[in-house]
Amino acid sequence: NDIVFVLPLFNIKKNAIYCFKYNKKNYVKRLIAIPNDIIEINNNKLFINYLECGNILGHISPLTLKKDRYFFLGDNFLNSIDSRYFGLISKKDIKFKIIFIIYPFNRIGLVK
Repeated sequence: NDIVFVLPLFNIKKNAIYCFKYNKKNYVKRLIAIPNDIIEINNNKLFINYLECGNILGHISPLTLKKDRYFFLGDNFLNSIDSRYFGLISKKDIKFKIIFIIYPFNRIGLVK
């Protein structure tokens, strides 16, 4: 369990790390798609707005994110419970942006 420094939400941006609540549990994941983005996972390849973004397990038919809906992936996506499993996250469930790891000391630094 990391100890982190966080910021309140001002604007939500792709590729940042956020904490959100799903099913009464907090998750920390990377935001990869925002409203109006089109996401697809096909043949183990991730596409965002029809651009290939890398290899990933799973399958999702092309899906346009609606207003206030977000898609998150864990950085360890081969072994991660994320939006591929529990679906899109509502803006109201995103709690804060994580910017700095304080502990454990071997991981101290800015979140990338």
